[in-house]
Amino acid sequence: INQPALFLNFAFALLLGMGTIQTVVTSLNVLFFSKDLDFLMPLPITPQKIIVSKLNCLVISQYIISTFLVVPGLIIYGILLKLGILYYLIAGITILVFPLIPVAIISLLITIII
Repeated sequence: INQPALFLNFAFALLLGMGTIQTVVTSLNVLFFSKDLDFLMPLPITPQKIIVSKLNCLVISQYIISTFLVVPGLIIYGILLKLGILYYLIAGITILVFPLIPVAIISLLITIII
């Protein structure tokens, strides 16, 4: 009944759902309601660097969430199915790329809405 594929689909759906909720809440706070812009604007820092640093904070928080939610399941999945090193390499690349999707989409939407 294709249970291994179902496990991976559930794990990444969980990551996408939690990541989306966490990104909406965090991006509102980090991008718009933070009080640090009053202190940063007089400094010789370009606005692009400020925005990139705030997006980096969002991406790092997504990586922390994905580390706790999905990485243990992917490791156990690989061990139980006796998958090779290629699986762990692809899983690592997926974990590095997958959290960028909610951050990019949600941050763009919230920026347009606000």
